[in-house]
Amino acid sequence: MLIERLETVDQVLRRVIRKVVYLTLIVPLRALTGLLHILRVKVLRRIAIWMWRQDDTIIANRPRPVHSVFFVCKGNICRSPLAEAYMKSKLKGKNQLRVFSGGLDTTPGHTANAVAETIARQYGLALEGHRTTPISRDLIRQADLILVMDYSQRQSLLATYPEAQGKVSLLSSFRRGVLTHIPDPYGGTLEQFDHCYQLISQSCDNLLTYIEIPESASLHERSVH
Repeated sequence: MLIERLETVDQVLRRVIRKVVYLTLIVPLRALTGLLHILRVKVLRRIAIWMWRQDDTIIANRPRPVHSVFFVCKGNICRSPLAEAYMKSKLKGKNQLRVFSGGLDTTPGHTANAVAETIARQYGLALEGHRTTPISRDLIRQADLILVMDYSQRQSLLATYPEAQGKVSLLSSFRRGVLTHIPDPYGGTLEQFDHCYQLISQSCDNLLTYIEIPESASLHERSVH
């Protein structure tokens, strides 16, 4: 009987000790881990924003006017085709500025993403004639301004084409408010594609207020598909 009672007391003590350890060590450690993660994200974001602002400085110091704008994303099936189509729609009747798009990781000849086509139609744009184009040294050379969708794309592009230094920027750096990348909606919902389109259109609207459209009638817009 005494042994059974001692075993019961021992079990109770073990439960109490586990509870005390959990409350005094595990819970605070989890809270600290969560706090460190939040701080890490905030620090990295501040660093990214600072680096993105360097793009603004580079672009702001570029000689004007800009004769050609090259939109770049990963596959050239969602974001960059939407940006190209939107920009061309805003420039209708002003064919002095050349606008084209390409992808960092794509092969030629593919159509645009079906959901991207749907979003484009909702806003009076057409992507049915779009065909993917891999970026190349020749396209880099032809572009006065190269606009990517996120910082990793900028890094990747410059690593492969260092001669593009000084004319590459995040498209979203022209968007008012908090600087952010334009997330890839591929595989996402219609709402995510619409959000992507809104970020692109807002950025392009501000881009148009920045660049000076060339007046030379000899420079005609050419589509690169």
